[in-house]
Amino acid sequence: MTLYNPEWEERFLRLALLERKAKAVSVTEELQRLVQPSVLAAMLDEFIYGTLHSAHHHTDSYAHDNGFDKIVLFQDSETKMKMRLHLWHPLAIPNAKRPRQNVHNHRWDFSSAVLVGYADNHSYRFATPDEEGEEYFHYRYYARGSKEHYDVESRGKTKLVSIGTERVTEGSIYSIEGEVLHRVDTPNDQFVATLVITHENVGWVTNDLLSERSLGSEQATLPSPAMTRQKIVEKIENLRYQMGI
Repeated sequence: MTLYNPEWEERFLRLALLERKAKAVSVTEELQRLVQPSVLAAMLDEFIYGTLHSAHHHTDSYAHDNGFDKIVLFQDSETKMKMRLHLWHPLAIPNAKRPRQNVHNHRWDFSSAVLVGYADNHSYRFATPDEEGEEYFHYRYYARGSKEHYDVESRGKTKLVSIGTERVTEGSIYSIEGEVLHRVDTPNDQFVATLVITHENVGWVTNDLLSERSLGSEQATLPSPAMTRQKIVEKIENLRYQMGI
């Protein structure tokens, strides 16, 4: 139930063959093309049609623990590069605040275009033994993939030091390398949407997930149920309404 035109596979394979820095530049150029209203509308039409008519259950789209809806539009079968939407919705309760995201890194570099609203990207590094820092529970995170759960393994506690914040606004395109520790803040009362292309996987383990609260035992399996196809279509139609496309 992702985009199925062979042209998508050819396009992503060409990107995957590039070196790291050249790839970031080329993926940015691809996003600049994709976010043009007519191109984006046609792509979402194609995806909705596939979602409604595919015989396969779309297990890769779900409500992410970090507070956004993740909808996978395309995954390349060879490189595992993905194109996906991240959607944050306004909180239903007035004056409520979103929980802070877990700090994390990735198995891949990624590039992201802000379609609606804005977000603050916070970057961190591990504190040295003689530094003060903010204490977190430290986990190794095993990728969810197409399963409807993910696994974490405790690595004790550690401290992080903030190294900067960047606000990215509607129309911005930015890239983050996989090893960078980061989290995202979005406004509590606004809809925010990004279109993300993840570069090819390096390994199966996200080395670091850092939480302000304990996630349970030394090893834990946490549920992550997939969205229904009706819910996926509903969320994309809302995005189109928000963008006027």
